[in-house]
Amino acid sequence: MPPRKPPREPTEHVLHEAALAHLARFGTTRAGLLRVLDRKVARWATLTGGDPAPGRAAARAVVDRLVASGAVNDQVFAEARARSLVRSGRSVRAVGAHLAAKGVNSALAAEALPEGVEAQACNCSICEKVGFIHIITPQSAFRLLSGRDALSSYRFNTGVAEHLFCSVCGVKSFYRPRSNPDGWSVNARCLDDLDDLAISITPFDGRQWERHGADLAHLSKEVS
Repeated sequence: MPPRKPPREPTEHVLHEAALAHLARFGTTRAGLLRVLDRKVARWATLTGGDPAPGRAAARAVVDRLVASGAVNDQVFAEARARSLVRSGRSVRAVGAHLAAKGVNSALAAEALPEGVEAQACNCSICEKVGFIHIITPQSAFRLLSGRDALSSYRFNTGVAEHLFCSVCGVKSFYRPRSNPDGWSVNARCLDDLDDLAISITPFDGRQWERHGADLAHLSKEVS
């Protein structure tokens, strides 16, 4: 087997070609692209014994030009990556951590992240079986636009919770929960468009409701 050719010296021209090849395949940030080019410089220096300093300086010059031209844009990367990760079900915290790891600064990451929505997955005998994911809201944040006449309701046990469902299709999209009788619980699974929401789902031990029910009370309090 013929010996491998040594890597090309990392001049600005060589590194610019490498940067364009990377950008053609991957989205990245300024910091991310600089890491890619720095690795190429380090590999060349290790294999040839050359001085890596000029190559590192060339890498920064290449990246700076690409940023100035708009070919590398941290804000555009952050917004696109945040939307993609939210659609895949990642929490706001996980999306923020991913952007930070990719070199997006905290200010840009905060702008890219959609408003976080807290939700609960209850394991009680009803919610667990129907797959209800709770988004609990204050009374003022909920408005029923249509379909009131098609709603049927039932109560059991203490009678505080009013369980509502569509009398036509049987879907339970929202109801008045026992834990938050001053508000509403909306089923996240019934929302049509989640693209602008970063839903963070936490488990709630509804089987031990008497012990944990009060933990949810703050979610329906009106914001003054």
